[in-house]
Amino acid sequence: MKRFLVLVVLLASIVLLVQVINNLSAEDDYTIDGYLINKGNSTYLIADENFDLEKAEMLSNKQLIVAYSGTYVIDKSGRTKNGDKVRIWYSPKEIQEMHPARLKVLKLEKIN
Repeated sequence: MKRFLVLVVLLASIVLLVQVINNLSAEDDYTIDGYLINKGNSTYLIADENFDLEKAEMLSNKQLIVAYSGTYVIDKSGRTKNGDKVRIWYSPKEIQEMHPARLKVLKLEKIN
């Protein structure tokens, strides 16, 4: 009986540990680093290292989407300004499949 109880506790601990590890790695998988730019009523996240703020500000919304790979529309920008580099956390369950994809931002932080 004691062996059975120890086995059950051990298996439950392993299952719990696997869940914690999966949750931690899932958080890392759903982040994007990029540059913010506000155009009209939309806030874009540009995940292209070749981002040029002066060029981007001169482009229309459609031209911006074509000019840079990794362009997303996000639902909030916090206390940021055009050209700020940020990291966002988003929910993969709430991506609106359109071009560009719309992301529901869970967290946003400025990075250097």
